[in-house]
Amino acid sequence: MSRRERTVLEHAENDEGCDDGDDGDDGVVAYLTLPDHPGPDSAAVTKTLRLRDLVGDYTGPDLYFDFDASNVLLGVEILD
Repeated sequence: MSRRERTVLEHAENDEGCDDGDDGDDGVVAYLTLPDHPGPDSAAVTKTLRLRDLVGDYTGPDLYFDFDASNVLLGVEILD
């Protein structure tokens, strides 16, 4: 399987396994790791954008998009 074909979705309940700096209970948490993500031990994420900040009238779960220094999308965090 090539690197481009691999996509991983990790799921945790009640913020378990999610290192977002918030110790609160966020409900369902999922992280979609896209094919260009270098792996869990990497510090490649240099920018995170929240969908709610980009789309003012967005109503739905919080979505955070993680990018590297070249603005390549590495992963998406989903908080409900």
